[in-house]
This record gives sequence, C-alpha cells and structure tokens, in this order.
Amino acid sequence: MSSEKAEGVAVLLVLDSHRLWRWHLKLIEQLDAAGDGPVRVTFAPDSQRLEVSLRLAVRLDQAIGARKAGPFDQLTRADFSRWTGPVKGQALLVVDLATVDRPSSACATRTLVPLYDGVPGEPALWAKVLLGKPPALAILDTAGSIIPAGQPALEAPHALRASAAGIISRLITGLVRAVHAQPADTQEAAAPVGLARVPSQALPSQWAAVRFVVRKAATKARNIVDRRLHTERKWAVAWRSTPLSETASTDTGETLELADFTLLPDDGARFYADPFPFPNGDGVDVFVEEFPAATRRGIIAMFSIGPDGSASEPRPVLATDYHLSYPQVFARDGQVWMLPEQATCGGLILYRAERYPDDWRPVARLIDEPVHDATLFEHDGRLWLTATTQGPESARWGSSWDALSLYSAPTLLGPWSPHPVNPVLIDARAARPAGAVFRSDGKLYRPVQDCSCAYGGALGIAEITRLDGECFTQALTARWAFGAQSGVLGPHTLNRIVTPRGTLEIIDVFAEPRLLRSSTRSMPRRRL
Repeated sequence: MSSEKAEGVAVLLVLDSHRLWRWHLKLIEQLDAAGDGPVRVTFAPDSQRLEVSLRLAVRLDQAIGARKAGPFDQLTRADFSRWTGPVKGQALLVVDLATVDRPSSACATRTLVPLYDGVPGEPALWAKVLLGKPPALAILDTAGSIIPAGQPALEAPHALRASAAGIISRLITGLVRAVHAQPADTQEAAAPVGLARVPSQALPSQWAAVRFVVRKAATKARNIVDRRLHTERKWAVAWRSTPLSETASTDTGETLELADFTLLPDDGARFYADPFPFPNGDGVDVFVEEFPAATRRGIIAMFSIGPDGSASEPRPVLATDYHLSYPQVFARDGQVWMLPEQATCGGLILYRAERYPDDWRPVARLIDEPVHDATLFEHDGRLWLTATTQGPESARWGSSWDALSLYSAPTLLGPWSPHPVNPVLIDARAARPAGAVFRSDGKLYRPVQDCSCAYGGALGIAEITRLDGECFTQALTARWAFGAQSGVLGPHTLNRIVTPRGTLEIIDVFAEPRLLRSSTRSMPRRRL
C-alpha cells in the first residue's frame, strides 16, 4: 500500500453531535501526526442518538467496569473546538463517522465511510458487539472501491465497551491507512456512488441490549459457580511422537484426539501452557509457562522427556516481578537464550543461561513496548521477530490476539527496528504467533493462533510467502483443532523437535479438569 496522500488535501471528519467519543480525538491525533494537511471537524446536520436500551447498557457496563479513560467516554462539541475552523482553497477528503445509510459528502473529492460486515454507521458496530460477533472491517471509498481493514478479535464478549474498544482500535488503523491510500491502492472494485439504505435487521433491535445484559449476568454467575466447584477450564501440556518415516503435515488440516497425546499432569494448584522444547543429550527439555492459582502470575518451569518417553516433574527456572509465559529457548553464538513474553513490564527482555537450565540472567531489552508471544527466527541473513501488539501508547485499546507486528535486526542484541507497515496483519484467525517458525521443503511456516471464536480455540499453519523491509504476506495452509464435541479447545501452541526416534510434537490444550483427569494421573502437590 502506498503511504502517500495527495498534496494539499484537507481531511474533514463528519461527526454526530450525539455520539462524540474519545476515540474520535485519538483518530484526529494520528491524522495530525502524519502532517500531510489540515484536519478539521464538522457536525452532521442530522443527529441520531443510540437506542435507549443500548445507552443504558453502555452506562451500566461503564459503572461496573474499569474507571480509566476509554475510547467510548462521551465528549462534547467543545472538546473538538480546536479543529472546527473553516478549510479554504483545498480539496476535501471526508471521513464520515456520522452516517447510518449514505455519506454526507457533496463537497468532497473522496469520502471514506467505515463498514462493519459491509454495513455503515456506528449502530451496526453495536449490533455486532451485542451479538458477540466481531465484524469484518472495511472502508468504503466513494471514489470507487472498498479497502479491507482487517478481522478484529472479540476478546471480551461480555464486556460491551471493551469489545467495542478493541474493534475501534483496529478501525483507527484502517482509517489512517485509507486516508493515505490512493484510489489505485484499493483492492475491491465498487461503484462510485453513495451507500444504499441499510436494512433494519442489520441494526440493534430494541431488546438486543437487554438480552446482552441477561447473557452477561448468566455468564458471570456460571463463572462464579465454576470457580467454587473447581470446574473451570484450564490449560495442559501434551505431546506425541511421529516416526521418522512420517513427514509432519504443513498443507492439510487435522482433527486432533486427546487420546493420541501424553498429558503432563499437574497438582490442581497450577496449570502449564506454552511448551517450547530444547534438545538435551538423548532427551528433550521442555520449557513451559507455569501459572500458580495462588499468585496468578506466570513463571517459567522446565521438565524433561526421556528417551523412554517418561516425563520428569516440572520445576521452576525463572520468576520475576512480572507475568512470564511463552518461553522460546534457543541456541545461538555458543550460548543458550530465552525470550519469554513479559508484556506486563512494557517491553521484551532477552535472557541468557548463566547455568543451564535454571540460572537465567537478563541481557537486553530488545523492544520497548508491550508485545505478545514474540517469536524469533532468521530469514535472508536478518533476524526477525513476530509478535502481536495492542496499538499506540496513547490508545492501546486493541486485543492482543489480532494485530501482527514485525521487528528486525542485524544481530540478536539489535538494534531492533519495527516494520514500516506495522501492524502488517489484522486478523484474529491468523495473527498471534503459536510457536517457533520452521522450514519445510524450502518454505517458511509459522504456527498461528486462531482466536476467531475463542482464545486458544484452534491453531493454523501459515506459509510466509513474502517477508522483506516493505511487505509481509502469508497464506494459511492447515488448521489443527479438536473435535467440536470433544469439549477440548486448542491447540494454542505447537512446537516440533526431531529426535533419534522421530519427531516430537508438543502442544497445549484447554479443557475442563474432568477431561484432563481422565487422560492422566495425579501429581503430588509441591510449593513454589
């Protein structure tokens, strides 16, 4: 996509005075930061309030939720006074955030209108959120095209404002890119006319908000019962071996059966997830996230799988003041390194083994922003990191599931540079990393989390078809999931390692404790 916008074109935001939100200011700030032309605001002559039950649901959600500033904090016209001056002698590019059926853009050279599953207007966004379904985002360009803007995740389906915030975060990215795109950059042809009137069934019904509140209350009650009865779903690590004569699949899907795997037992006071194997003599060491229920803060643990397939009891090897997970362990430059996720500390910290496997020392802060499931690999003589990000610091409202960012460096210690097109992908089905990148038949593949239905719902294999300083593309080649009636979700992480006996595939799964107990033995309790 081109990053150039026609010189001298002003951007005019059309807002509804009844629906003025904090996220509108964040959009203006990002457009202003580009510095290509003046940004101005005008108010649509026809205003439309949100339906009464929806307004009440939003206020209720706000009353029982977080108190910090969010994208759907209500603002007034006065908050936009800085940008309401006239625009003289310049062509206009209108970004219409007020329309619910057709853009109000008679004076514009081009008008951009957000679409939620093809439907314009903020009521269409709320209709999807109330149904618990994240909409596909696109931008209608009245010059004659539709610009896809991504498939966001719905990370908190029973939190109304948080769900809408995650979607809006990705919409802001799409709108900024569309403003800077030339019409030739767009990908899908569309007639250069206004929008047709939206069918009423695409908008929230009178009782949609009421049903949402009822579902939310029922979900909270069910979660309380599960916690008290210890029937909440939890993660577990599992593995299986494939003979050397068989080739691991990269281009076909697979329906997994829990019975085909050996499960790592836990003592009920913790769970294990995010397994990364590392060769150690005749056996394999496996580094995992350990999540103790008592502290609710992840640490890194390690267990070993011996030549006979037996597993040792996991033991802690790294703990910090921050939550740790996703411990990618690798050898490079004669040293053993670990790159765990530590997003809650606001950055990505590299560790080196002073004494393998249980003495790790921080070496460098590679990236100074919170990134999730950062995964290191080498390509064309350069080091790369894939990770998901949640948006710019002033508007970090996005989900950690759906926006893939890339970073690269000439050496492990950096300097690490963000890709100029970050985020390179917005897609809950295939953005978040799910294990080490690997090569097969000369092609580069990355396991990816499919979070389109739920976190850890399934896993895909994506071939990286282009990766350089200008562009990233990938193509999904396989999807791994447990049967719909199995009661098991996952896998959420997939890693492979070749041993003298075959290929060890190690994953994690998400299931009710009774399903996990039926497949494994109990383990003695231990203290941290």
